[in-house]
Amino acid sequence: MASKKPMQYIPREERPEFLALVAELANVLPEQFPDIARQCAEQYHDAVLAGHVEVLDQMEMAYTALVYQLNGGTLQGCAADDSRSARVLARALAARPGQVPCWGQAGEFLLEVDGLRLRVVLTPDMLGNHHGCALHAVDLDRPFISAEGFRAAMLTVTSCLGETVDQAARRLVLELLQAEGGAKPIAANAWARTHPQKAPGWLADALAGVRPDGQLAMFGDAPHDPEAKVPLSNAARQRAFRLRQRELKAEQGARAVLLTRKDFNSLYIGIDAFCTARADLEFLSDDSYRDSLTRIFKGSHLWSEDFFEKLGHDRGILNGEKHRESERKRGWKAYEDSCKYTDQLSVKLAEARAEIQRLQSALQEIAAEVGGAAESPALPVTN
Repeated sequence: MASKKPMQYIPREERPEFLALVAELANVLPEQFPDIARQCAEQYHDAVLAGHVEVLDQMEMAYTALVYQLNGGTLQGCAADDSRSARVLARALAARPGQVPCWGQAGEFLLEVDGLRLRVVLTPDMLGNHHGCALHAVDLDRPFISAEGFRAAMLTVTSCLGETVDQAARRLVLELLQAEGGAKPIAANAWARTHPQKAPGWLADALAGVRPDGQLAMFGDAPHDPEAKVPLSNAARQRAFRLRQRELKAEQGARAVLLTRKDFNSLYIGIDAFCTARADLEFLSDDSYRDSLTRIFKGSHLWSEDFFEKLGHDRGILNGEKHRESERKRGWKAYEDSCKYTDQLSVKLAEARAEIQRLQSALQEIAAEVGGAAESPALPVTN
Protein backbone atom coordinates (compact mmCIF):
# COMPACT_ATOMS: atom_id res chain seq x y z
CA MET A 1 0.00 0.00 0.00
CA ALA A 2 1.46 3.32 -1.05
CA SER A 3 2.10 5.74 1.78
CA LYS A 4 0.25 9.05 1.82
CA LYS A 5 2.10 12.05 0.61
CA PRO A 6 2.86 14.31 3.60
CA MET A 7 0.82 17.50 3.78
CA GLN A 8 2.73 20.42 2.38
CA TYR A 9 2.56 23.74 4.21
CA ILE A 10 1.36 26.61 2.05
CA PRO A 11 2.07 30.13 3.30
CA ARG A 12 -1.03 32.24 3.84
CA GLU A 13 0.07 34.70 1.14
CA GLU A 14 -0.14 31.86 -1.43
CA ARG A 15 -3.50 30.37 -0.43
CA PRO A 16 -6.29 30.88 -2.97
CA GLU A 17 -8.86 32.02 -0.39
CA PHE A 18 -6.46 34.66 0.94
CA LEU A 19 -5.53 35.88 -2.55
CA ALA A 20 -9.23 36.16 -3.37
CA LEU A 21 -9.76 38.46 -0.38
CA VAL A 22 -6.77 40.58 -1.45
CA ALA A 23 -8.15 40.81 -4.99
CA GLU A 24 -11.45 42.17 -3.66
CA LEU A 25 -9.53 45.03 -2.01
CA ALA A 26 -7.76 46.09 -5.20
CA ASN A 27 -10.21 48.93 -5.94
CA VAL A 28 -10.90 49.91 -2.32
CA LEU A 29 -9.56 53.29 -1.23
CA PRO A 30 -7.08 53.25 1.69
CA GLU A 31 -9.38 55.63 3.61
CA GLN A 32 -12.01 52.87 3.75
CA PHE A 33 -9.71 50.27 5.27
CA PRO A 34 -10.27 51.33 8.95
CA ASP A 35 -14.06 50.98 8.58
CA ILE A 36 -13.68 47.52 7.04
CA ALA A 37 -11.26 46.58 9.84
CA ARG A 38 -13.81 47.67 12.46
CA GLN A 39 -16.45 45.47 10.84
CA CYS A 40 -14.04 42.52 10.95
CA ALA A 41 -13.27 43.21 14.62
CA GLU A 42 -16.96 43.46 15.54
CA GLN A 43 -17.73 40.11 13.93
CA TYR A 44 -14.61 38.66 15.55
CA HIS A 45 -15.80 39.80 19.00
CA ASP A 46 -19.29 38.39 18.44
CA ALA A 47 -17.78 35.10 17.27
CA VAL A 48 -15.76 34.79 20.49
CA LEU A 49 -18.84 35.33 22.64
CA ALA A 50 -20.88 32.87 20.52
CA GLY A 51 -18.06 30.32 20.28
CA HIS A 52 -17.95 30.25 16.45
CA VAL A 53 -14.37 29.22 15.73
CA GLU A 54 -14.94 29.16 11.95
CA VAL A 55 -15.94 32.82 11.95
CA LEU A 56 -12.83 33.64 13.99
CA ASP A 57 -10.63 32.14 11.28
CA GLN A 58 -12.55 33.97 8.54
CA MET A 59 -12.29 37.36 10.25
CA GLU A 60 -8.61 36.86 11.04
CA MET A 61 -7.89 36.12 7.38
CA ALA A 62 -9.99 39.07 6.18
CA TYR A 63 -8.22 41.44 8.59
CA THR A 64 -4.81 40.09 7.56
CA ALA A 65 -5.73 40.73 3.92
CA LEU A 66 -6.37 44.38 4.83
CA VAL A 67 -2.94 44.65 6.46
CA TYR A 68 -1.34 42.86 3.49
CA GLN A 69 -2.93 45.14 0.87
CA LEU A 70 -2.31 48.34 2.85
CA ASN A 71 1.35 47.34 3.33
CA GLY A 72 2.00 47.13 -0.41
CA GLY A 73 1.29 43.46 -1.04
CA THR A 74 3.40 41.94 1.72
CA LEU A 75 3.24 41.21 5.45
CA GLN A 76 6.94 41.74 5.93
CA GLY A 77 7.60 44.78 8.12
CA CYS A 78 3.87 45.51 8.53
CA ALA A 79 4.45 46.38 12.21
CA ALA A 80 7.98 47.78 11.94
CA ASP A 81 6.96 51.25 13.15
CA ASP A 82 3.89 53.35 13.89
CA SER A 83 3.46 54.30 10.24
CA ARG A 84 3.09 50.72 8.97
CA SER A 85 -0.27 49.13 8.18
CA ALA A 86 -0.65 46.78 11.17
CA ARG A 87 -0.16 49.59 13.67
CA VAL A 88 -2.25 52.09 11.72
CA LEU A 89 -5.26 49.75 11.74
CA ALA A 90 -4.64 48.77 15.38
CA ARG A 91 -4.82 52.44 16.41
CA ALA A 92 -7.99 52.92 14.39
CA LEU A 93 -9.61 49.99 16.21
CA ALA A 94 -8.27 50.69 19.71
CA ALA A 95 -10.74 51.13 22.54
CA ARG A 96 -10.91 54.37 24.49
CA PRO A 97 -8.44 54.24 27.43
CA GLY A 98 -10.20 53.06 30.57
CA GLN A 99 -12.92 51.23 28.64
CA VAL A 100 -12.85 47.42 28.50
CA PRO A 101 -11.87 46.57 24.90
CA CYS A 102 -13.68 44.08 22.74
CA TRP A 103 -11.86 41.03 21.43
CA GLY A 104 -9.49 42.20 18.70
CA GLN A 105 -9.14 45.70 20.14
CA ALA A 106 -6.09 47.12 21.87
CA GLY A 107 -6.77 48.97 25.09
CA GLU A 108 -6.21 49.30 28.82
CA PHE A 109 -8.63 49.25 31.73
CA LEU A 110 -8.87 48.96 35.51
CA LEU A 111 -9.61 45.53 36.98
CA GLU A 112 -10.34 44.58 40.59
CA VAL A 113 -9.95 40.95 41.69
CA ASP A 114 -10.56 40.14 45.37
CA GLY A 115 -9.34 43.57 46.48
CA LEU A 116 -6.39 43.47 44.08
CA ARG A 117 -6.38 46.43 41.68
CA LEU A 118 -4.64 46.05 38.34
CA ARG A 119 -4.14 48.06 35.18
CA VAL A 120 -4.63 45.64 32.32
CA VAL A 121 -3.06 46.46 28.95
CA LEU A 122 -4.22 44.33 26.01
CA THR A 123 -2.25 44.14 22.72
CA PRO A 124 -3.80 41.77 20.14
CA ASP A 125 -1.88 40.61 17.08
CA MET A 126 -4.02 41.30 13.98
CA LEU A 127 -7.06 39.38 15.31
CA GLY A 128 -4.82 36.41 15.97
CA ASN A 129 -5.48 33.73 18.55
CA HIS A 130 -3.00 35.17 21.05
CA HIS A 131 -3.52 38.51 22.77
CA GLY A 132 -0.66 39.97 24.82
CA CYS A 133 -1.84 40.92 28.31
CA ALA A 134 0.29 43.08 30.64
CA LEU A 135 -0.79 43.29 34.29
CA HIS A 136 0.43 46.33 36.26
CA ALA A 137 -0.01 46.88 39.99
CA VAL A 138 -2.05 49.95 40.90
CA ASP A 139 -1.28 49.96 44.65
CA LEU A 140 2.47 49.51 45.17
CA ASP A 141 2.03 49.33 48.95
CA ARG A 142 -0.21 46.27 48.70
CA PRO A 143 0.51 42.64 47.67
CA PHE A 144 0.43 41.75 43.99
CA ILE A 145 0.67 38.71 41.74
CA SER A 146 4.43 39.09 41.57
CA ALA A 147 7.07 40.83 43.67
CA GLU A 148 7.98 43.00 40.66
CA GLY A 149 4.59 44.74 40.54
CA PHE A 150 4.20 43.61 36.93
CA ARG A 151 3.28 40.40 35.16
CA ALA A 152 3.27 39.65 31.42
CA ALA A 153 0.76 37.03 30.31
CA MET A 154 -1.14 35.85 27.26
CA LEU A 155 -4.85 35.42 26.57
CA THR A 156 -5.60 32.62 24.11
CA VAL A 157 -8.87 33.50 22.40
CA THR A 158 -9.99 29.91 21.71
CA SER A 159 -9.61 29.21 25.44
CA CYS A 160 -11.84 32.18 26.32
CA LEU A 161 -14.90 31.41 24.16
CA GLY A 162 -18.07 32.79 25.73
CA GLU A 163 -16.16 35.30 27.89
CA THR A 164 -15.64 39.04 27.54
CA VAL A 165 -12.13 40.46 27.81
CA ASP A 166 -12.51 41.54 31.44
CA GLN A 167 -13.99 38.16 32.40
CA ALA A 168 -11.08 36.36 30.76
CA ALA A 169 -8.58 38.71 32.45
CA ARG A 170 -10.21 38.12 35.83
CA ARG A 171 -9.98 34.35 35.39
CA LEU A 172 -6.34 34.72 34.31
CA VAL A 173 -5.49 36.68 37.47
CA LEU A 174 -7.20 34.10 39.71
CA GLU A 175 -5.27 31.29 38.00
CA LEU A 176 -1.99 33.14 38.44
CA LEU A 177 -2.71 33.80 42.10
CA GLN A 178 -3.45 30.12 42.67
CA ALA A 179 -0.31 29.05 40.78
CA GLU A 180 1.87 31.52 42.72
CA GLY A 181 0.41 30.58 46.08
CA GLY A 182 -1.34 33.90 46.57
CA ALA A 183 -0.35 37.54 46.38
CA LYS A 184 3.06 38.68 47.62
CA PRO A 185 4.45 42.08 48.69
CA ILE A 186 6.12 44.15 45.99
CA ALA A 187 9.89 44.21 46.54
CA ALA A 188 11.55 47.46 47.59
CA ASN A 189 13.94 47.29 44.60
CA ALA A 190 11.22 46.41 42.09
CA TRP A 191 11.27 48.46 38.89
CA ALA A 192 7.74 49.71 39.60
CA ARG A 193 9.04 51.26 42.87
CA THR A 194 12.43 52.55 41.74
CA HIS A 195 11.05 53.95 38.47
CA PRO A 196 7.48 55.02 39.28
CA GLN A 197 5.43 56.10 36.29
CA LYS A 198 2.77 58.77 36.35
CA ALA A 199 -0.68 57.20 36.27
CA PRO A 200 -2.60 57.78 33.02
CA GLY A 201 -5.31 60.40 33.20
CA TRP A 202 -8.10 57.87 32.74
CA LEU A 203 -6.75 55.77 35.62
CA ALA A 204 -6.67 58.75 37.98
CA ASP A 205 -10.29 59.49 37.11
CA ALA A 206 -11.26 55.85 37.59
CA LEU A 207 -9.55 55.60 40.98
CA ALA A 208 -11.38 58.69 42.20
CA GLY A 209 -14.49 56.54 42.46
CA VAL A 210 -12.83 53.36 43.78
CA ARG A 211 -11.77 52.82 47.37
CA PRO A 212 -8.42 51.18 48.19
CA ASP A 213 -10.28 47.99 49.12
CA GLY A 214 -11.63 47.77 45.59
CA GLN A 215 -15.20 48.79 46.42
CA LEU A 216 -16.96 51.43 44.36
CA ALA A 217 -17.55 54.74 46.12
CA MET A 218 -21.16 55.67 45.45
CA PHE A 219 -23.58 58.43 46.46
CA GLY A 220 -20.84 60.85 47.45
CA ASP A 221 -19.18 58.55 50.01
CA ALA A 222 -15.79 58.65 48.28
CA PRO A 223 -13.08 59.52 50.83
CA HIS A 224 -11.94 63.12 50.55
CA ASP A 225 -8.27 63.85 50.86
CA PRO A 226 -7.87 67.32 52.40
CA GLU A 227 -4.23 67.44 51.20
CA ALA A 228 -5.07 66.58 47.62
CA LYS A 229 -3.81 69.16 45.16
CA VAL A 230 -6.28 70.93 42.97
CA PRO A 231 -5.52 70.15 39.31
CA LEU A 232 -4.01 73.12 37.48
CA SER A 233 -4.37 74.03 33.86
CA ASN A 234 -1.28 74.09 31.67
CA ALA A 235 -1.24 77.90 31.69
CA ALA A 236 -1.47 77.96 35.49
CA ARG A 237 1.43 75.49 35.79
CA GLN A 238 3.55 77.64 33.50
CA ARG A 239 2.82 80.77 35.57
CA ALA A 240 3.65 78.93 38.80
CA PHE A 241 6.90 77.70 37.32
CA ARG A 242 7.98 81.16 36.21
CA LEU A 243 7.07 82.56 39.63
CA ARG A 244 9.24 79.94 41.37
CA GLN A 245 12.17 80.78 39.10
CA ARG A 246 11.88 84.50 39.89
CA GLU A 247 11.68 83.82 43.62
CA LEU A 248 14.69 81.53 43.45
CA LYS A 249 16.73 84.12 41.58
CA ALA A 250 15.72 86.88 44.02
CA GLU A 251 16.57 84.80 47.11
CA GLN A 252 19.81 83.15 46.04
CA GLY A 253 20.90 85.06 42.98
CA ALA A 254 20.89 81.70 41.23
CA ARG A 255 19.84 80.66 37.76
CA ALA A 256 17.74 77.51 37.50
CA VAL A 257 19.03 74.85 35.11
CA LEU A 258 16.97 71.86 34.02
CA LEU A 259 19.10 68.72 34.21
CA THR A 260 18.36 65.55 32.26
CA ARG A 261 19.04 62.04 33.52
CA LYS A 262 22.30 62.04 31.53
CA ASP A 263 23.29 65.38 33.10
CA PHE A 264 22.78 63.99 36.61
CA ASN A 265 24.88 60.92 35.78
CA SER A 266 27.73 62.99 34.37
CA LEU A 267 27.68 65.39 37.33
CA TYR A 268 27.67 62.54 39.83
CA ILE A 269 30.62 60.78 38.14
CA GLY A 270 32.64 63.99 38.19
CA ILE A 271 31.93 64.70 41.88
CA ASP A 272 32.58 61.08 42.81
CA ALA A 273 35.96 61.09 41.04
CA PHE A 274 36.91 64.42 42.67
CA CYS A 275 35.98 63.24 46.17
CA THR A 276 37.87 59.99 45.62
CA ALA A 277 41.04 61.67 44.41
CA ARG A 278 40.97 64.37 47.11
CA ALA A 279 39.71 62.27 50.00
CA ASP A 280 42.44 63.76 52.20
CA LEU A 281 40.72 67.16 52.04
CA GLU A 282 37.62 65.71 53.76
CA PHE A 283 35.12 67.61 51.62
CA LEU A 284 32.22 65.45 52.80
CA SER A 285 32.66 66.62 56.39
CA ASP A 286 31.74 70.17 55.36
CA ASP A 287 28.04 70.79 56.09
CA SER A 288 27.72 73.48 53.41
CA TYR A 289 29.13 71.06 50.82
CA ARG A 290 26.66 68.35 51.86
CA ASP A 291 23.79 70.86 51.75
CA SER A 292 24.74 71.86 48.20
CA LEU A 293 24.80 68.25 47.02
CA THR A 294 21.48 67.61 48.74
CA ARG A 295 19.82 70.50 46.87
CA ILE A 296 21.24 69.25 43.57
CA PHE A 297 20.61 65.51 43.78
CA LYS A 298 17.68 65.06 46.15
CA GLY A 299 14.68 63.92 44.15
CA SER A 300 16.80 62.59 41.28
CA HIS A 301 17.17 58.92 40.37
CA LEU A 302 20.62 58.88 42.02
CA TRP A 303 19.48 59.98 45.47
CA SER A 304 19.43 57.42 48.29
CA GLU A 305 19.83 57.32 52.07
CA ASP A 306 23.52 56.40 51.76
CA PHE A 307 24.25 58.91 48.99
CA PHE A 308 27.17 60.57 50.81
CA GLU A 309 28.64 57.27 51.98
CA LYS A 310 28.92 56.14 48.36
CA LEU A 311 30.85 59.24 47.26
CA GLY A 312 34.61 58.66 47.16
CA HIS A 313 34.30 55.24 48.77
CA ASP A 314 37.29 53.22 47.54
CA ARG A 315 36.58 53.45 43.84
CA GLY A 316 37.14 55.66 40.82
CA ILE A 317 40.55 57.32 40.67
CA LEU A 318 41.62 55.88 44.03
CA ASN A 319 41.10 52.39 42.72
CA GLY A 320 43.18 53.27 39.67
CA GLU A 321 46.03 54.51 41.88
CA LYS A 322 45.82 51.37 43.98
CA HIS A 323 45.92 49.24 40.85
CA ARG A 324 48.99 51.05 39.50
CA GLU A 325 50.75 50.81 42.88
CA SER A 326 49.97 47.11 43.01
CA GLU A 327 51.40 46.68 39.51
CA ARG A 328 54.57 48.54 40.49
CA LYS A 329 55.05 46.32 43.55
CA ARG A 330 54.38 43.21 41.52
CA GLY A 331 56.94 44.26 38.87
CA TRP A 332 59.60 45.06 41.48
CA LYS A 333 59.00 41.73 43.21
CA ALA A 334 59.39 39.91 39.89
CA TYR A 335 62.68 41.80 39.27
CA GLU A 336 64.04 40.88 42.70
CA ASP A 337 63.06 37.24 42.23
CA SER A 338 64.80 37.23 38.84
CA CYS A 339 67.99 38.65 40.39
CA LYS A 340 67.97 36.00 43.13
CA TYR A 341 67.49 33.26 40.57
CA THR A 342 70.38 34.64 38.47
CA ASP A 343 72.67 34.67 41.53
CA GLN A 344 71.77 31.06 42.29
CA LEU A 345 72.60 30.04 38.70
CA SER A 346 75.95 31.88 38.92
CA VAL A 347 76.91 29.96 42.07
CA LYS A 348 75.99 26.63 40.48
CA LEU A 349 77.99 27.51 37.33
CA ALA A 350 81.09 28.34 39.42
CA GLU A 351 80.78 25.05 41.28
CA ALA A 352 80.46 23.16 37.98
CA ARG A 353 83.58 24.83 36.60
CA ALA A 354 85.57 23.95 39.72
CA GLU A 355 84.48 20.33 39.44
CA ILE A 356 85.57 20.21 35.80
CA GLN A 357 89.01 21.58 36.68
CA ARG A 358 89.36 18.97 39.41
CA LEU A 359 88.51 16.17 37.02
CA GLN A 360 91.00 17.43 34.42
CA SER A 361 93.79 17.52 37.02
CA ALA A 362 92.96 13.98 38.14
CA LEU A 363 93.11 12.66 34.57
CA GLN A 364 96.50 14.25 33.99
CA GLU A 365 97.89 12.64 37.16
CA ILE A 366 96.59 9.22 36.08
CA ALA A 367 98.14 9.61 32.63
CA ALA A 368 101.54 10.46 34.17
CA GLU A 369 101.47 7.39 36.42
CA VAL A 370 100.62 5.06 33.53
CA GLY A 371 103.89 5.85 31.82
CA GLY A 372 103.99 9.11 30.07
CA ALA A 373 100.99 8.56 27.91
CA ALA A 374 99.82 11.42 25.85
CA GLU A 375 97.95 13.98 27.78
CA SER A 376 94.24 13.75 27.52
CA PRO A 377 92.63 16.65 25.80
CA ALA A 378 91.20 19.25 28.12
CA LEU A 379 87.43 19.15 28.57
CA PRO A 380 85.74 22.19 27.16
CA VAL A 381 84.40 24.61 29.70
CA THR A 382 81.45 26.56 28.53
CA ASN A 383 80.86 30.01 29.85
